[in-house]
Amino acid sequence: MGFIAPQPESSYENPPTGMHIARCYRLVDLGTQKKTYEGVEKGEARKVRASFELLGEERMHNGEPYSLSKTWVLSMHEKSALRKDLSSWRGKPFTPAEEASFDVSKLLGAYCMLNITEEHGKDGKVYAKISAITPLIKGLPKPQGVNDLELFDVDSPDMRMFETFSDSLKKTIQDSKEWQSRQTGKQVPTFDHADLDEDIPL
Repeated sequence: MGFIAPQPESSYENPPTGMHIARCYRLVDLGTQKKTYEGVEKGEARKVRASFELLGEERMHNGEPYSLSKTWVLSMHEKSALRKDLSSWRGKPFTPAEEASFDVSKLLGAYCMLNITEEHGKDGKVYAKISAITPLIKGLPKPQGVNDLELFDVDSPDMRMFETFSDSLKKTIQDSKEWQSRQTGKQVPTFDHADLDEDIPL
């Protein structure tokens, strides 16, 4: 007799749409990843993922804040998604000096406003999406953060932190050129973060 095995239930809850006060509580260096478009490989690029906690009154059923992540190619090119989002977050464009020395780790612990929308995936499910990142509204108090601040560097991985990641995030990191080089002993080019005097929301 045939039967269909039930799908495991996910504990993830989509955050409500609209504008939310948020704080970046986790930055994950995903390493150098292959880029594909419609199944065709299009080179490779270093990527970083930022996770945000939503600190408004609305919470998940377990009382914890909703969270949402966004992944960028680590590039400050004028047409890059990272630069556009950071310029919107700051509320001002980057100067040439800031562009050349921007330290992405400055995002950790920074507050912002997130505009959350929904989109339908090819699997028929509805997913939450960060449509815009803007500065925290002036005069609005910063709610106390809930999650610990976490920074994961694929070049020097914290394995205790790594074990807390989801299976899909672990696989993404393990597929990176940097992680693979650790297994083979071969060296790959690394990038260095330069210091930046100002925090991102300013």
